[in-house]
Amino acid sequence: MTVQFLPIKQVQVLPITIVEAWTFFCDPRNLSAITPDWLCFDIRSEVPTCMYPGLIIEYRIKAFAGLPMAWVTEITQVAAPN
Repeated sequence: MTVQFLPIKQVQVLPITIVEAWTFFCDPRNLSAITPDWLCFDIRSEVPTCMYPGLIIEYRIKAFAGLPMAWVTEITQVAAPN
């Protein structure tokens, strides 16, 4: 038996310009605003006001049974204002 997964596509239209959206999403400090509260997302490293390729972000989350976990993300691609 083969299990086939169908792709899920979600579209959300924001009542703002692409420049306004970029201003929000390029700032790594806003990651906590788009992360579910139950993950207890907490940035631990210094971050700039705008992401760039090569940026390393260290943070702590509580993903499994509320246990704190260190997590590291490297931003590899940024194409302003997309």
